[in-house]
Amino acid sequence: MKIGINLLPIRKELTGIGVYAFNIISEFEKLDKENEYVLFANEDNYKIYSFENSRFKTIKFPFSAEEVLKRILIEQLFLPFKIKANRIDVLFSPSTIMPIFAGCKNVVCIHDMIPFFVKQKFSKIRSMYVKMMIKISAKRADKIFTVSNNSKKEIQKICKVRDSKVLITPNGIKNKLKKSNPHIWNLFKKEKLIQDKYLLYVGTLEPGKNLTRLVQSFEILKTKYSLNHQLVITGKKGWQYNEIFSTVEKLKIEKSVIFTDYVSNEILYHLYKNAELFIFPSLYEGFGLPVLEAMSLGLPAIVSNTSSMPELVGNAGRLVNPYAIEEIADEVYHVLNDAELRQQMARLGKLQAQKFNWLDSAKIAFHEISKVAGTMQKPSS
Repeated sequence: MKIGINLLPIRKELTGIGVYAFNIISEFEKLDKENEYVLFANEDNYKIYSFENSRFKTIKFPFSAEEVLKRILIEQLFLPFKIKANRIDVLFSPSTIMPIFAGCKNVVCIHDMIPFFVKQKFSKIRSMYVKMMIKISAKRADKIFTVSNNSKKEIQKICKVRDSKVLITPNGIKNKLKKSNPHIWNLFKKEKLIQDKYLLYVGTLEPGKNLTRLVQSFEILKTKYSLNHQLVITGKKGWQYNEIFSTVEKLKIEKSVIFTDYVSNEILYHLYKNAELFIFPSLYEGFGLPVLEAMSLGLPAIVSNTSSMPELVGNAGRLVNPYAIEEIADEVYHVLNDAELRQQMARLGKLQAQKFNWLDSAKIAFHEISKVAGTMQKPSS
């Protein structure tokens, strides 16, 4: 069997979808000792998705993931020719949309239905395209993967597909999220002016992540409760992020809100391990990988009570209304001032995070891809 993997939309900085793709493929390499894989990559991620294994071949297309229009044209018009030339039996597209005329069996992972719920996620034209293509991909795919029960229900409702067509392959913990030299962390802290006591957010800077309200709630914590912590916001700039920075300036809390941009896995480990509290007030999430990472390292988490968040944190995290700025502030203050509660959240969070791992998801994915291809193979281990 020859399995193709469509990595064309994935950027160099591996966030949600890129992390999912990398870890699932890495587990495939360990599990599967028989089949061949052809990875279709772009100039940004080609090196990341190049494996030494002789059964894994990576083909580079000459464009950057940032060139959205060019990527769409290549993915929909030129990728099918490469699929045919490489005699692909089944194509796995881990990034929500598949090439409609792939000319082979197709499995697509629709991580979430954010474009249908968060209007500011994309420009108006791009949003129309993405929503249309999600529906078409869901209809034409032989199998759909997603990462949570919440996303599965919404895919079924919006795309009108049968229950058995959608399978859950949850996210796990980053394999590379591990401790590094403390000296590197100390240098980073000094460079970014991060103090010892801080609250942490990790994720892309874009409207759907609700960071403007997070900043406003943090200002309430400073004024109402005289909180002496910093707020550290870690992640790359996405779409319509200027309001976040202007809100910080307007509230005159520039010295207390630290933006680190995208960071390495080693620095990310230390950010989680040294924070006092993780706050993730996103308006909508298909999964919420940073929450899982935080809990796995014993960091208490306060998250939104929407979409997949309650499902992800179970009884380990505290839930808040992401639209209620004062409620967010009050809950943060409550948790920070209850040491016993934080210890309980840390303990339960580690237990909850253990329920999610890449190996289990990869086994499910491999089995289903084999079924779609008509081979019914089982992983080697």
